[in-house]
Amino acid sequence: MVDKHRAAQALLAEARLNWGPASPPLPQAANASNTLGGQLWLRPRLLCLMTEPQHSSKGQSLAERLQGVTEALAAATNQADVFHVILHPALQALKARAGVVLLVHEGGNGLRVADTQGYAEGEQTLWQDGTFETFSPTEDCLKRHEALYFEHQDALLAAYPELTGPPLSVNVVATAVIPIFLQDRPLGVIVLVFTQPHEFIPQERQFLQTLAGQCALSLDRLALNTQFHQQAEALTAFVALTEAVGLNTDVTTLTQRANDVLRATFPDLFMSYYVLEEGVWVPAQLADVSEPLEQVLRAGLPQDTPAYQRAVQTRTPIFIDHWDCDAQQIPHTESFKAGVLAPYFQQGQPVGMLAVGRQDEPVWTQQHRAVITALWRSLGGALDRAEQARQLEGRAALNAFVALTEAVGTETELQVLARRAQEVLQASVPEVSVVYYELQQGLWKARVLSDNLTPEIVTAARLGFARDTPSFVTAVQTAQPVFADGWDGQREGISPADAYGAAALYPYFKAGQPFAMFTIGTMQRRKWTQSDRALFTAVGRSLGLALERAERVAELDARSRDLERSNARLEAANEELEAFTYSVSHDLRTPVRHIKGFNDLLRKTLALPAEAKAARYLGIVNTAAEQMNTLIDAMLDLSRTSRQPLVMGLVDLEVLITAARSELEPEIQEQHVVWSVKPLPLVLADHTTLRQVLINLLSNALKYSRTRPEAHIEIWAEERTQEWAVFVRDNGVGFDPRYTDKLFGVFQRLHRHEEFEGTGVGLANVRRIIARHGGTVFARSVLNEGATFGFTLPRPS
Repeated sequence: MVDKHRAAQALLAEARLNWGPASPPLPQAANASNTLGGQLWLRPRLLCLMTEPQHSSKGQSLAERLQGVTEALAAATNQADVFHVILHPALQALKARAGVVLLVHEGGNGLRVADTQGYAEGEQTLWQDGTFETFSPTEDCLKRHEALYFEHQDALLAAYPELTGPPLSVNVVATAVIPIFLQDRPLGVIVLVFTQPHEFIPQERQFLQTLAGQCALSLDRLALNTQFHQQAEALTAFVALTEAVGLNTDVTTLTQRANDVLRATFPDLFMSYYVLEEGVWVPAQLADVSEPLEQVLRAGLPQDTPAYQRAVQTRTPIFIDHWDCDAQQIPHTESFKAGVLAPYFQQGQPVGMLAVGRQDEPVWTQQHRAVITALWRSLGGALDRAEQARQLEGRAALNAFVALTEAVGTETELQVLARRAQEVLQASVPEVSVVYYELQQGLWKARVLSDNLTPEIVTAARLGFARDTPSFVTAVQTAQPVFADGWDGQREGISPADAYGAAALYPYFKAGQPFAMFTIGTMQRRKWTQSDRALFTAVGRSLGLALERAERVAELDARSRDLERSNARLEAANEELEAFTYSVSHDLRTPVRHIKGFNDLLRKTLALPAEAKAARYLGIVNTAAEQMNTLIDAMLDLSRTSRQPLVMGLVDLEVLITAARSELEPEIQEQHVVWSVKPLPLVLADHTTLRQVLINLLSNALKYSRTRPEAHIEIWAEERTQEWAVFVRDNGVGFDPRYTDKLFGVFQRLHRHEEFEGTGVGLANVRRIIARHGGTVFARSVLNEGATFGFTLPRPS
């Protein structure tokens, strides 16, 4: 008998699924990879590790978790979601005590704790916000671009003896420190701690590196999304105000429209508009403030009020964080925590001031700054247009100005915008010549020229004038329109323009550097009138707004392309993971066949009848192999669902339900079922995959209600504004509603296999199919009182 058992053990050893020899011992801090973050990839080595002879169940589990992580990250909308998705599976898979994500400060001089899991509130940890030296391994792993693994406490203390103090009061034995990189830019680290020694096998290291890479991509996607939305909101505010003011020239109406646009974006902000009258700032439009403050403001603020004076001096909006009413010398403003003052000028003199305050937070965000700056410029253009409209003579000039205003909100081609500005000026002052220059290779080169210029000037302007041409230098240095009365072409170094008596220049800047110049000149006069100055200033401001908008549109396009590329990388990663799952599932069939084959050989080898205990063991092996085959089939089915193309068409749900019931009839021969099917609609869907959805839902309803003397299955649909909702309700055992979020995950089960058979893949398949149709899935239940499952499908327009 002993010999027979030895033979059986030898056969089992030959058939066992080994996943490769144990890894050799690593140094105290073993490196993990030279390439982390920026790209989500699964190396061929990972597939080899998953098919080597040891740790099969571990490898399979990690692959499943990676698939779930990829799907969850695609739906993450904020950093907290990303960190939860990254840390939770890492802690579960490696059985770590706790984990933390630390992000690099914006200045790059330290780390801050972004999220932790596994620690109680206030519990002492190895790390804290501060410099890299606070927890030295984090600095080392970022410098070396390598993950560090410490499999027991002695290894950690040997590498970093300074950690023997209070930080180690928490019982930390093994530690993993994995860097997060986006290409070559460090974003932070993931730290896992264990209360027992832990051997980090290759599959686990690859798993953690992949998690770090996915984390980097997701953080990058969120950052691009945030920047995109901030730019979009600023542009929306700019366009909204441009459209709202239209041709209106009333200052009160213009400022009220500006307030409406601002409050639509930031409802909690307070906006007022002041005008300078007899040396004091008085409100023309005042926000809802306290009565004492209103009395102070209506009495007028002196010109030397600190914030107002500073805004006038800088000629740009000033954003004041941590507002101090005493320092700003404005009584009764204690309730405000931050303020903005943005000045307006006419003919070089301050005339108006846009004031914005907030009472909820003391710091202005980049989003606030972008929107308020865009609003200030748009309102400035509107105020300038209002002033110019009062001075323009003749309907033709006004029509041309309207055309430029429309172009500001729609046109993005710089030269077309410059041409529109030229038309406005020549409609009001026909004798002026107009040239639009751009700074290229140190020369001001003409890009748009009016047709009343001499051939000599056209040739010289296209070749370009020196950057240090005096009037151009003055315009750049002052960053304001320059009116050159008594023009001297010889002094300017532009001899072909000697015939001109007066010129005007309006500079434009990009990222603080000059890039364009809008100029006019006249041969008939040697001095500009106040009307000419106002007209040129207003047109120049409008053209500046248009040029800025065109630049913003270009930036938004670039951001959109970056976002599309990021999404494409995520999609590629998901496809690669699906292909990996499909390949692994196929590769698993061979070892399962070996198990069954050798198990049959064992049955034949052992004398019959076999010993009861041996027979039972062999039966268990056989049953486990069959369950493994079932799981492999489920994985392949899940993979095919994601890869199979959808053929959309009108599908009759009633016909589909009838077919599904017929297919399930053999499963309920001994079950008494009462069906209640209400009228169902035609829906736009793929017939094959939708049939799979209904079979899964009906099969689940039958399975979990088979313990009832009489099963009741109800099926109905509800018509909604833009979708159909389909429901399947049973009177079965139901489920605990606290675990509803687990129902549609891969390999998630709420009941023991001994109670109800299954693989935990069916509902995951349902969710994938419905998501590909543009719908959603849902489930409701009370334990032991049945369950309702359902899905939505978009209604065809």
